Amino acid sequence: MPDIAPYDITMEVGEGFAGEGANAAHINTLLGRRNGPVGTAFATALATPSPGHVPFLAVWAPNVPLQPPTLFVNKA
Repeated sequence: MPDIAPYDITMEVGEGFAGEGANAAHINTLLGRRNGPVGTAFATALATPSPGHVPFLAVWAPNVPLQPPTLFVNKA
C-alpha cells in the first residue's frame, strides 16, 4: 500500500465499545475533510435530527468549541 498523506484521506471510520449494561459506552467516529463526504454528513446530521436524537457541537468550556469541530449525537 502506498504512503498516504493525512490530507489525502477522504474518510476514516471507527467504532468502539466498553463496559456492560447501564455502564456500557459505544462510540462511532468519522474523520474526513470538511469539503468531502464527512463534511456533508456532519452538516446533515446537525441540520436534520431524527426523532429521539439531539445533535450538538461539543465544547471545551462555555464559548470555547473543540477543534476540530466535534458533533455529539445521543442514542435513544
